[in-house]
Amino acid sequence: MVFNLLIFIGVLCFLIQLYYWLNFGVFYARKEFGHVEPVQKGKSVSVVITIQNDVSSFRKNLPYITNQNYPESELIIVFDGNSDEEFQQLQEFINEYGSIRLIRNGQAKLDSGKRAALLLGVEAAQGDYVLFTDADCRPGSSNWISLMLGGITSSEIDVVIGISPYTKDEGLLNRFIQYETLQSASLMIGLLNLGKPYMGLGRNVLFRKSALTDSSVLDYAPLISGDDDLTVNQIAHGKNTTWVKGSEAYVYTRNKKNFAEYIHQKRRHFSAGKYYKKEDRKRLGIIALSHSFFFLVMLLLIILYPSMSTWAIALFLSRAILVIGVLQSNSKLFTMPIVWCWIFVFDLFLPIYYLLFSGYIFIKDIKRW
Repeated sequence: MVFNLLIFIGVLCFLIQLYYWLNFGVFYARKEFGHVEPVQKGKSVSVVITIQNDVSSFRKNLPYITNQNYPESELIIVFDGNSDEEFQQLQEFINEYGSIRLIRNGQAKLDSGKRAALLLGVEAAQGDYVLFTDADCRPGSSNWISLMLGGITSSEIDVVIGISPYTKDEGLLNRFIQYETLQSASLMIGLLNLGKPYMGLGRNVLFRKSALTDSSVLDYAPLISGDDDLTVNQIAHGKNTTWVKGSEAYVYTRNKKNFAEYIHQKRRHFSAGKYYKKEDRKRLGIIALSHSFFFLVMLLLIILYPSMSTWAIALFLSRAILVIGVLQSNSKLFTMPIVWCWIFVFDLFLPIYYLLFSGYIFIKDIKRW
């Protein structure tokens, strides 16, 4: 009875993993998927950046944002910090550029998240489209805006998803962040291509402004946690969402310096997961559980039924080869370099990662940025 149950669960989990990982890899091989031509004119866009206490990083990245080959754009900076000194510094170096609009959130609180700042930016935006990024990010090229607008291929498109790789550094934490970001990007774009978009990163995402203002999405309470992917989750569906591939359209951000920063970020993301649409929570849960239970069942078969070891190891290695192959291919597409052996190691321990952070799905919101 136990043996049959283990076999059934193992095969079922393997087939679920096979289905998703084949899709995540095969669809990326299509040359037209995610490919767009840059828009030269005709679409007005507002680039909105919210800042709390990262003025120094923003100063380094601002030249990359202002040096864009798209004339019909405006840049709106929303300061959400409490420091008068930092706000004055921000004003002084922004004045050097002349055309930037600076807004201050007069009711900023350190534990209030970024929703209020985002609202101020959207309300001030004069463009038909709103393009979001963060203060610690820099576009991959001067064609960033025009390529993101290129994703608006029809009047049906309301959301354009962009990729945001982390810069590569040394150390175990950086390697894991590169892997986890690559795995998340593969999941995000893979499900988008299956007609099931569920998230986007606030570091690089474009909205049709009317999609934000003509609905109650900006009043959606969980946005207070600062997780911009919830905005995408509320608006996006299979017919109104697309993405843009190519390093020129990507936005690069510095890596987390230590485990404390990284853990805080993951706590926020997981705590926001409870507000995803029901079908998205179910789908993501199936993918994560099939991964974890597959490993558990293979281990139990090897321990409890040694005669099945060869079969279990063969199945385990088959999945590992598929996942490594897909992520290695996607690492080039997303410019997130990682050695195959690290993919194998981190994939093996990913169920522990799920176990450590999944509890935050059920606890109160993490409000701080």
